[in-house]
Amino acid sequence: MLPNHIANADILVKQLVAAANQKLLIGQPHHQLQNQQQHALHLQQQQHQHHQQQQLLHRLTTGHLGGTYQSGLQIANIAVGSSMTSASGAIGGQLPTGGILGGALQLTCPTPDPPYKPPEQPEEIVSDRVYFLFNNVTKANAKEKSNELISLLEEHGATKSSGSTSVVSEPSHLLSWFAHYLVSKRVVMEHTFHELFSTIVDYVQDRIPEIRLKVMDELMRNIKSLLRNIRIDKDDASARSALKNLGSFLGMISLARNKPLLHDEINLKDLLFEAYHKGPVPQRHVVPFVAKVLRGAVDSIVFALPNPYTMAIIRVLRELYAMPEVTNCIRFEVNYLYIIFC
Repeated sequence: MLPNHIANADILVKQLVAAANQKLLIGQPHHQLQNQQQHALHLQQQQHQHHQQQQLLHRLTTGHLGGTYQSGLQIANIAVGSSMTSASGAIGGQLPTGGILGGALQLTCPTPDPPYKPPEQPEEIVSDRVYFLFNNVTKANAKEKSNELISLLEEHGATKSSGSTSVVSEPSHLLSWFAHYLVSKRVVMEHTFHELFSTIVDYVQDRIPEIRLKVMDELMRNIKSLLRNIRIDKDDASARSALKNLGSFLGMISLARNKPLLHDEINLKDLLFEAYHKGPVPQRHVVPFVAKVLRGAVDSIVFALPNPYTMAIIRVLRELYAMPEVTNCIRFEVNYLYIIFC
């Protein structure tokens, strides 16, 4: 126990110090008091934001990702910085409706596609001419070989006469087979010739407009088939390579040609979101695929930055890049895409 006079003196000193501080505050100019209040408010906001970030990281690492889809987006935006807006769209919320079924990526498709029946093989003389044409095509003779291909499709496709002229109708079975051959046998394996193949499609489309739709349908069928057969417990290097090649060609004949990718066909943002929740193996398949598709927008008149469609997907990739559990190979794909756009 302190003596009474020492204890009373200590209390008196504390009272004098408090009074002096109060006088100093009273004597300060008004703008200094406002600055102190703003600084205190800023510190309080920083503490609140830091607390929210810690909560989000805890939820991500433990797998407890509750809340609605919109609230999940808002929390995710806090985690990667105030510059990210809510248009970024995906990481941190609930799975979209109709998402994953039986461990396979479903592209948020409500119903599976019907069983695929390969197109009918044309006559051997026709298929051999197509094989020979593609084995000998180059940038220098692309126009010439495209004209040969057009003549072949018109000659062996269905035709109908209108007076003295012959009008080419859609050679359905032959176009379907050609699209199947181009995508399944050439595009999947020969990524160095994608630009040449897309040029041929452009030339043929001038005379046979249905060719682009046939090629797009075949592309989407192959892409969805690969995505829906991804196993979360087993990595497949050949499937990843095929997806990258298909994504590169898809971007070339769609975004690079100022043609949109409809959400009914493929929703790239939801696909990234779904892959993130499934784990590292689906991410290694999906992120490079999406990055390859977006490369088609670099020189596009319509989809180049700052197009909202492209920006939204870029922001989702930015959020994914910032997640602590994402592997370096995923970060490399995102970083390389940023370099290309810059």
